[in-house]
Amino acid sequence: FRAALDAFFFDRDVEIVAIVEGCDEITSRLVQARHSYAIENFAWWHNFAPCVFRQPGGSCLVDFSEFHRTLQPGEDRSV
Repeated sequence: FRAALDAFFFDRDVEIVAIVEGCDEITSRLVQARHSYAIENFAWWHNFAPCVFRQPGGSCLVDFSEFHRTLQPGEDRSV
């Protein structure tokens, strides 16, 4: 399966465009971010490291230092 998937993507000009959109709470303005990923940027079979954590009061904390980190297959996801 992996060999067929690799052959399919590498034989074509594949690109994934990720768009994130939200609202700035202070200005109430729309905020957008866009990033393009070419096939050579893909981290095949990796998982994203945990970056969102629940706080004792129930709110969420986002650790942006971990936002782009990925874990290799089988690597421990615990912090």
